[in-house]
Amino acid sequence: MADLIEQLRAYGRELEADPQAWVAGKTLPTGPSSTQRPPRSPLRSRRFGWVLITAVTAAVVLFTSSISPIVRPHGGAVDQQKTSGLVLGLCLFAAGCGVDAKPSASPVAGQPTVASSTALTADASAAAAEPPNLFNSGPEVPPGTYSVDSFDVPIKITVPAGWSTWMDMGLDGPDSSYLTFYTVQDVYLDACNWAAGKAGIGPTVDDLVIGLLGQKNLQTTTPQPLNIDGYTGVELVTTSQSDYTSCYTGTFAVWTLPTSPANLQITMDKPGEVRTVRILDLNGDRAVIVSGSWGTPTAATDAQIDEMIASIEIG
Repeated sequence: MADLIEQLRAYGRELEADPQAWVAGKTLPTGPSSTQRPPRSPLRSRRFGWVLITAVTAAVVLFTSSISPIVRPHGGAVDQQKTSGLVLGLCLFAAGCGVDAKPSASPVAGQPTVASSTALTADASAAAAEPPNLFNSGPEVPPGTYSVDSFDVPIKITVPAGWSTWMDMGLDGPDSSYLTFYTVQDVYLDACNWAAGKAGIGPTVDDLVIGLLGQKNLQTTTPQPLNIDGYTGVELVTTSQSDYTSCYTGTFAVWTLPTSPANLQITMDKPGEVRTVRILDLNGDRAVIVSGSWGTPTAATDAQIDEMIASIEIG
């Protein structure tokens, strides 16, 4: 058995060195020749040789399975199962050497996967869907939907034709009408004689309502509950006094804003001016949306303001 194994190993070495020469029973020329076929690649030659070894060892397995146990030179028997196992091991070894291992496919470095490409597309779509800032598009505002960043919570509003921006806090429309977005800091004790000082109100919706109700020379209606896009608050209507000549500097000032210049006074320019004041609680941020007119508004203009308020989306 040892001689047989050694002979198989010799055959294997010859096959691996040059399978074509072994099959033909001759040695190929070693020198260069114009008619000599291109040599096989080492991988193909090696696989060819081991395939033949596999076939030979398989025949040996069949042969050894049909004979009695092999007798050792010094006596004793070699287990037939062990002998067959040795030959079978040679077969498995030969078969294993002839298997090609293909590298697993891996993504090219820097190339986005399908998931990341989908995420990038979703981000691009979200950015494209975001409406432009209202106060970056003026002064003339084309009809459409815009974002307003006057408060901590962003809002969206749809604006009809014929409106333009006023500073960075409001819209001017037909009939000298307006729609403004205020962050009110404080109210004056007396809107006509506002040099007397401020009330020092707190930050809530109720604080502002109480300050307006208690302000001298300002008429207010009974506050009504308000709900805009799921956010609650209070709505009331204010009317300034009919003559400003006795007022400090001839102006009627209701409240101040925390903007530059500090404590900016917001005045009611027209004596007897009527304004609708909407005060909302936006997750603890007090937002004030005011509409009115310095002229004589028509029903059509009032309808446009109502439509803009109804179009507001918060958050």
